[in-house]
Amino acid sequence: MMENGEPDDTGETKAPQDEISAPLVFQCSTCKAIVGDSFNWIASSEELNAITLSAAASSVTIANDLETSTDGPDLGSTFSRFRCACGQALGRMYRTTARSLDQLRDLYTFDLERLSSYQLGTGTQASPDEQLTQVQAATIMEELEKLQHMILVHQERLDGLTQSLQAASPKRAKRTKPKRRSNIS
Repeated sequence: MMENGEPDDTGETKAPQDEISAPLVFQCSTCKAIVGDSFNWIASSEELNAITLSAAASSVTIANDLETSTDGPDLGSTFSRFRCACGQALGRMYRTTARSLDQLRDLYTFDLERLSSYQLGTGTQASPDEQLTQVQAATIMEELEKLQHMILVHQERLDGLTQSLQAASPKRAKRTKPKRRSNIS
C-alpha cells in the first residue's frame, strides 16, 4: 500500500512525515466507514501485511477476549481483535509480543486486506461503488427513521398501559386485602 523508507530488521517501516504528500484516510473495506488516518501512523509491516496506527475512529471497538497467535511472524503474541461498527474484523491490538514486535503493543494494527484508503486532495470523484454506498446509506437512514418512529409509538402505548395497570392495582389491592381481626380479649 504505502512504501516509506527501508524496512528494519523486523520488516517494519516507519512513515517519514516528509514523504507523505497528503494525509491518507483508511476505511473499512466492507462498509467504507472511516476507521483511521495517517496522522496516527506508527509503522507498517510487510510480514504481517498490516499497518499500525496509534488511534482509531470511535466506531472501532476492541474485543475483551484475548487470543494467541499460533503461526506467522507474530507467533506466541497475545492480542485482542478490533472491529468496525459494521462487524468487520479490522485487525489486532497486541497485548504481549515478541521483542521484535514490541512497538506494536497496545496500538491498532490493521490488516491491509480489510482496509481501503484514499489520499486527501487528490480530487478524484467517488467511484460508482462508493456512490452506491451513499445511496444505501440514505436508504438505511430512512429505515432507521421509520424504526425510530415505531419505537416511539410503542413506547407511548406501553406508557399508557403501565399507567392503566398502576391505576387499577390499588383498587384490586383494596378488594383482595383480608380484613383484620381485632384481638380483644
